[in-house]
Amino acid sequence: MRRIGILIAFTLFSSQVFGQAWSRLQGHGYVQAGYSIITYNALYAGEIDDLDQIPLPREVMDQTIPVYGEYGITDKLTLSLELPVKWVKTGDPNQEFFDALQDSSLGLIAFPDEGELLGLGNIRLSGIYNIWKKDYWSATAKLRIEANTGAYDDKSGLRTGFDAWTFSPFLAIGHGRSLWFAAAETGINFRTNNYSTQSYTTAYGGINFLKNIFLFMGGLELQRNIGGDGTHDDGNSVFTGLYIDNIEFLAWYFKLSANPWKNFRIWLATGRGFGNLVAKAPSFSVTLSKEW
Repeated sequence: MRRIGILIAFTLFSSQVFGQAWSRLQGHGYVQAGYSIITYNALYAGEIDDLDQIPLPREVMDQTIPVYGEYGITDKLTLSLELPVKWVKTGDPNQEFFDALQDSSLGLIAFPDEGELLGLGNIRLSGIYNIWKKDYWSATAKLRIEANTGAYDDKSGLRTGFDAWTFSPFLAIGHGRSLWFAAAETGINFRTNNYSTQSYTTAYGGINFLKNIFLFMGGLELQRNIGGDGTHDDGNSVFTGLYIDNIEFLAWYFKLSANPWKNFRIWLATGRGFGNLVAKAPSFSVTLSKEW
């Protein structure tokens, strides 16, 4: 059986208002802070079109306070920074896990203690460069670097980030009008410390309505291993599924935002992933953003 893992709630929600097929104009920027949560006691596993379910020994709660900002250095170059603060915890034993253990031939196994962990996730720094713009079309190239800034507690199996540095080149293209937009992005995640290398593709779009007071967005994200599985030692995190190796998923998300004050927006979002090593639960978030 392949090792247990999870699609983290934070990765389900893009940090940007319109994705990154567009760069900011020089001197213009965007900032946001929010809260997201996902609670689960089982994981999906297997192929995306043939899923099994794996119960976990304890319920896991993953909460994130993501702080994000981007700023236009020039009309073509934008820099962005993400600082995710994580609070992860495990709760009471999950009876479904022990029932499944009795029905298997594995016998008794040790599993992690109940616990909680507060710390930074993987800090992300990105450069977005506009390589083409014509009429209502725009294309950008992006390089994202994720620092190995996550914390780990072996007794509980809790993690707040991947135990690796990540280098991710991306290409994105988008088409936008005053009332709607659509875009797509594709790239590769190269991680150190023997993690698997993964392709990543997303397509998303949105529409403004009621005189631009409300914005509705939706999208799909696909991540697959390429070049074989990774061999990273996840330790006791196999029992919590937090930030471990060989995650593959197809995920959807929806966002609704309102513009109650000039340049400010309130966002509500939900999403869910399906695939190998993905939490069997939806995630939810609320965010406040400002742009200028």
